[in-house]
Amino acid sequence: MFREGQQIGSYTLIRKLGRGGFGEVWLAERKSKFVTTKVAVKLPHDEQVDHEAIKSEAILWEQASGHPNVLPIIDADEYDGQIVIVSEYAPDGSLEELIDEVGTLSIRRAIEFTIGILRGLEFLHSRKIIHRDIKPANILLQGDTPRLADFGISRVMKTTSVSVNIGGTPVYMAPEAFDRKRTAQTDIWSVGVILYQMLKGSLPFPYINFTDLLGALFREEPQPFPESIPIELQKIVLKALAKKPEERYQTARDMRKDLADFLIRISQQTIEPTVINNQLAETFLPYQQLNKTEASSISDSFNSLATPKERDINQTQASPTMKSPNPAPNIGEEGLGKSYSFNEILELPKIKFQRKSKYRIVKILLPAAVLILLIAGGLFYLIYKQQIKESETSNQITEQSPNPNQTTEQTSSINEEALKFIPYRKGDKFGVIDINRNVIVEPKYDFMYPFSEGFASVMLRNKAGFIDQTGKAVIPMNYDRVFIFSEGIARVAAKGKWGAIDKLGNEVIPIKFEELHHECSEGLIGAKQNGKWGFVDTRGNIIVPFVYESINDFGENLAAAKLKGKWGFIDKSNRVVIPFKYENRTMFREGLGGVSLNNKWGYIDKTEALIIPFKYDSINSFSDGLAGVRLNNKYGFIDRTGKEIIPFKYDDTTGFSAGFAPVKFNGKWGIINKVEEVIVPFKYKEMSFIFDGLSLVKLKNKDFWIDVNGMEYYEP
Repeated sequence: MFREGQQIGSYTLIRKLGRGGFGEVWLAERKSKFVTTKVAVKLPHDEQVDHEAIKSEAILWEQASGHPNVLPIIDADEYDGQIVIVSEYAPDGSLEELIDEVGTLSIRRAIEFTIGILRGLEFLHSRKIIHRDIKPANILLQGDTPRLADFGISRVMKTTSVSVNIGGTPVYMAPEAFDRKRTAQTDIWSVGVILYQMLKGSLPFPYINFTDLLGALFREEPQPFPESIPIELQKIVLKALAKKPEERYQTARDMRKDLADFLIRISQQTIEPTVINNQLAETFLPYQQLNKTEASSISDSFNSLATPKERDINQTQASPTMKSPNPAPNIGEEGLGKSYSFNEILELPKIKFQRKSKYRIVKILLPAAVLILLIAGGLFYLIYKQQIKESETSNQITEQSPNPNQTTEQTSSINEEALKFIPYRKGDKFGVIDINRNVIVEPKYDFMYPFSEGFASVMLRNKAGFIDQTGKAVIPMNYDRVFIFSEGIARVAAKGKWGAIDKLGNEVIPIKFEELHHECSEGLIGAKQNGKWGFVDTRGNIIVPFVYESINDFGENLAAAKLKGKWGFIDKSNRVVIPFKYENRTMFREGLGGVSLNNKWGYIDKTEALIIPFKYDSINSFSDGLAGVRLNNKYGFIDRTGKEIIPFKYDDTTGFSAGFAPVKFNGKWGIINKVEEVIVPFKYKEMSFIFDGLSLVKLKNKDFWIDVNGMEYYEP
C-alpha cells in the first residue's frame, strides 16, 4: 500500500523499517524551508482502523515523551485520510540487533545500557505508566543511548494493577504478568532478563516450549552465570528476577543505584579517587579535574572489562595520539546511560585521581597475558574451523529462506471437533463462534481459553470460572484463577491457595496447596507444600512425597525432579531412574528427554544413554518426531537421530503439534509444516504454541486466536 517516495502530509517516505504494533514503520523525511529532518513514521493500513486505539496510543506516548531515554513523539495526525504517528528516528538500530551481532556485551557496556533503560523507566513510572513490553527490540539506540519505544501495549497504572489482557513477550514477562497483574516490578523483571542476556548471551529461562517456559518462570532459578561475571553483579540481576514482586527492586531507581555503585567500585580496582566519598557515590556526582594521563587510566581500566570484539572496535576508532580510548565510566546523574569520548572526558568538571602503584606490575605481566591469549585464540580458531567443516559435511539439507507469501493447501491433522467452538475477540471482549464464524456466545468476557474436554475457562471482572459450549456458566466465577481441564480435572486458585475441581465443580483436590503444576498428566499432578514439591493423584492423595525443589509433569511414566540444585528423573513410586546430576531438563517424550551439562543441551533415553550429543544452546521436547533446537542463535528442527530436518534459520519456535509448528522469521511469526511449507504467512508480532489446533496471536496490539489454516477469529 505504501511506497518509497510517497508523500503523506509533510512526510516523504524513504524506506520501510519494519512492521510495528498496528502498522508499518517507515523512515521518512520532513522538509521545511530551512531544515530536512529524518523521522520514523508509523502508518496503520488496515481497512478497519481503530481511531480510538490510535488516539490512546498517541496520547500515552506524548505523556511518556520528554526524557533522553524515552523516544519522543513528534506528531500524531491524519493527512488525507491516513493516520500517522511520528517519532524521532533512531539511526543505530535496536538493542536486539546489537545483541544478535555481538552475542555478549562487556560488563561495562551492559551496565551502562541497563542504567539508561532504568532511567527511562523511572520517568515512565513517575507518570503512572507501565511499559509492559520491555524487550531488546523495543529499546532503540542513538549512539550508546538506549531509548524506550513502542508504547502500543502500555497502560496507565490502576489501583488494582490488573489488566484484562496478557500483553507482552513471554520470555521477558514476569511470572505474575501471566495472571494479568502489572506493576513497576513487572517492568523491572524484564530489565533483569535483558541485563542477564547482555552479560551471558542467552536467556535466563531458555525454553522454546511455552509450557516448559511457564513452568520455569514460576518454579526454577535462572541458569547459572559463567564465573567471569562478578558475584556482586549476579546478585543484582537475580534480585531483579525474584519470583515474588515484593522481593524484587521496588523502584527502577533502586536497581539503577546498585548498578551505578557497582560501576564505581569496579572502576576503583585500577583507579583510586582521593576525594570521592560515600556521599559522592550516593549522589552520583560527576568526576572532576581529569587530565589526559588520568583519563587514559580510566579508559584502560574499563577496557579491561570490554569483550575482545569491543576492544578491536575501540582500537580501530582510536585517536592517533591515544591507544584504546574507551568511553569513560558513566557516573554523572545526567550522564547515566551515556558514554563519553576522550575529548568529552576532558570537558567534565574536575577531581583528582591517583593510580595504585601496584599496577606497575601490570606493565610486566601484560605482554605475557597477551601471548597466552593469542595462543588460546589460535587453538579456538582451529577447533571452531574443524567444527564448521564437520557441520557442513553432515548437513544434508540446503538452506533456503522461506517465502513469506507462500501458502499451501494443507489437510489439517487437528481434530475438527476440537475446532467446533472457538474463542473470538470483538473490541476488548471475548465470545464464542463456530467453525463457520456463527456467533454462539456474545462477546462479554475479559479473556477466554479454547475449549478443553467440553469446557472453556473464562475471566470476567477479575474472577474466573468455566462455561460449556452453549455459553452456560457451568462452574461459577468464584475463583481468582482457573486453567483448562485435563484428565477430568482443572486447577483453580482462591485466596492464594491452589486445588482442583471436577466437571461438576466439586473440589476433588483441596484448595490448600501453595501451587499446583501445569496440568494433570498420567493421573498425577505436581503440588507444592511448605516450599517443597511432590505429586498427588486426582483425589489429592500424596503419591510422591514433598521433598523436591522443583518438578516437571510426568511424561512416559517419568518426571524430572530437582534435588540439591541438580535434576534427575523419578518414576511414580519415587524411585530414582536417572541420577540427580544435570543442570536442566525437559520432559520425556517419544522416548527421549532433554538434559543440559556445562550449559549445553543434548538428549538421553531412559537408560541414560546419550542419544544426541551435548551441543545445543537450547532445546524443547520431541513432538511429532521432531524437536526444535537452537544452535548459533538460530532455531531449526532435528529428528530422533539428531539429523537436521529443518535448517537453522528461524528466530524462535514453540515446536511441532499435530504436524504444524509456529516459527519466527525476520521478526514475524507464522506456521510451517514438516516439509517447511509456509501454512500461515509470517505477519504476527507474537504467537503462542498450538493448543488443540488454535494459537493465540498478537497483531495490531490485539490478542486473538487463529487456527492452523490461518483463519483469524477476530471481530467477525
